[in-house]
Amino acid sequence: MKPLFACSLLLGLTHVTMGQALTFQAATLPGNAGLAYDLVVADFNSDGRPDIATVNQTGTEVLLATGAGNFQLAAYSLNSSNSRLRCADINGDGTPDLLASSSAGGNIRLLVNSGNGTFSGVVTLNVHNSPVSWEFLAADFNRDGLADIVAPFGSLGAGLGPVMTLFNSSVSTATTGQLTGAAAPYLGGGDGLNQTLAYDVNADGFLDLITTAVCIPGRRPCPTGAHHNVFLNTPTGLAPAPDLPDNGNAFMLAQLDADALPDLIEAASNGFRVTYQAANGLFANPQAVPFSGSVSRPVSLPRIADFDQDGRPDLAGLCISNAAPQNSVVVVQRNLGNGQFEATPLVLPIGTGNRTAMEVADFNQDGHPDIAVIDGGRVKVFWNTTVLATRAATLTQVNLYPNPAQGRLHLQASGAAFPLQLTLLNALGQAVATHTLEAAAGSVDVAQLPAGWYTARLRDAHGRSKSVPLQLQ
Repeated sequence: MKPLFACSLLLGLTHVTMGQALTFQAATLPGNAGLAYDLVVADFNSDGRPDIATVNQTGTEVLLATGAGNFQLAAYSLNSSNSRLRCADINGDGTPDLLASSSAGGNIRLLVNSGNGTFSGVVTLNVHNSPVSWEFLAADFNRDGLADIVAPFGSLGAGLGPVMTLFNSSVSTATTGQLTGAAAPYLGGGDGLNQTLAYDVNADGFLDLITTAVCIPGRRPCPTGAHHNVFLNTPTGLAPAPDLPDNGNAFMLAQLDADALPDLIEAASNGFRVTYQAANGLFANPQAVPFSGSVSRPVSLPRIADFDQDGRPDLAGLCISNAAPQNSVVVVQRNLGNGQFEATPLVLPIGTGNRTAMEVADFNQDGHPDIAVIDGGRVKVFWNTTVLATRAATLTQVNLYPNPAQGRLHLQASGAAFPLQLTLLNALGQAVATHTLEAAAGSVDVAQLPAGWYTARLRDAHGRSKSVPLQLQ
């Protein structure tokens, strides 16, 4: 198995009493009060703790977690105003590097991770990025261990509907900046990228590409009806698939129900919108998840985490305050089960901070997912201080072994009501494998999963559950 690192959404999960009230405590982390625009979360120094990186007009700041919610600050010369920041393994050494683009267009710039959380000089990647859209994506689509780049290309006069997939074919990329361009799928009617996402849409083990195109009136005819463009990863490359419904706002994919397929979560006009996946990339029957109170629609990526740790994924979003439109807030909506979410969300005030960056991770490693945002150019963390009680309906006589596991994972369960469902969640909180067990003893194949930390979630026919931290080697 190859090493696993994950950018963003590094979660810790346990199970507790349902209906638990949520509480958070805000704290501002060390850093310079620059105009930070974006942030990413990853384990940059491979110590098992989620770290934070931000980019602003004066440089890049990396906050390395040292334990118990403390961070060590380091600054680097990779700077850009209004830029996107991404983390991905560009040189194939198993640690995430940092990449940034600019609203002014041009090429993407790279900071190479030395392997211990320190970064070397800036390298410019030869990516023909759009002078209109600064959105780009870094992910390993061809599974060679090197992150690839998805970015718009073209000139301002020619329009920017096409998207170039640039394959990272050599570790020399980190020094020469050269990538190999692939055939460019066309985003019909679009002039640039508004959002890109890499996710295994159809649960076949390969990362797919989902994009949302920007259409500038007067430049070219705009498409009728909003939609997300989907490109499924096939043996011959990224191929167009049926579009996802789109209401024109930010989106993400995550598993919300029990079928092991990711569902679509979007920011809507008065809350969220959830569209469940039926099968093989087909989505239908969008459902509104409205919220009441003094907040407007989410304006950044929705996020998913089990904040009250009742075994159900909750929703979070970065919003505008209706009472004070210059201010931002974070809203958290608890999942009540059966597709229902709490009508009145928990509101966490930010102030006049940036509205385009929010990540969720267990930053102090207490088992509770926290929330990080940018406020006044600095990183603010909302520590999850929810008082959790042991859940009564739990599986107590279940044993997973060996742990760490390699190749096969064995299970023994007594007192469980079968069938028993085993779901493995990766560090992003994504379900990467689901197995159904019909007997008190059994085993599952985990040889194809990357090495790293997972959560094994078990649920029996009576709804009793248990989550176990699991390491795969």
